[in-house]
Amino acid sequence: MRARRCSSTTATSIPAWNDSDGTRVVLFLDVFRPLRRPAADANKALLRAIAWSPFLRDAKRRHEAWERRFERLAR
Repeated sequence: MRARRCSSTTATSIPAWNDSDGTRVVLFLDVFRPLRRPAADANKALLRAIAWSPFLRDAKRRHEAWERRFERLAR
């Protein structure tokens, strides 16, 4: 079977809820695709801008704090 290249990317919104007392874990996956110029340049600039957004910087800071607490408890 030969792999087929997809001509467009689609995103599907799937509703989800957590009615339990458990913790929900969300996995974010960022995949770099080879693109031709100028799309490759625009994509790279967009990803860099997103990385510097206050929302992601705060999430990274809180995640690193969680990891430090986890490492202290694991010892």
